[in-house]
Amino acid sequence: HCDWSSDVCSSDLGGNTFEVCKPDPKHLTNIVEILNGDLKKTLMIGDSENDTIPAKEASIPVILLDNGYTEKNVSEIYYDHLVEDFIGIEKIVSQYLND
Repeated sequence: HCDWSSDVCSSDLGGNTFEVCKPDPKHLTNIVEILNGDLKKTLMIGDSENDTIPAKEASIPVILLDNGYTEKNVSEIYYDHLVEDFIGIEKIVSQYLND
């Protein structure tokens, strides 16, 4: 849970926040920890292998946006769900939040 008015949620938790960067899974798990999140209720929504690799290594489900920022073919990238855009993505997210 994140209080959007808090300093944490208004902060930039990017590539220079931690000693490690994506694709190291600690980058992703550290963000979840700072936000007092639950890794079991975390999803990675990304557009390249730099997003999917850390999620897979952290056992976090991946929603991959097709035609993302990568030169790789989508068949070369790990994902649990492939979407063309964000229309209807809430149905996929709800599946994980309700488990």
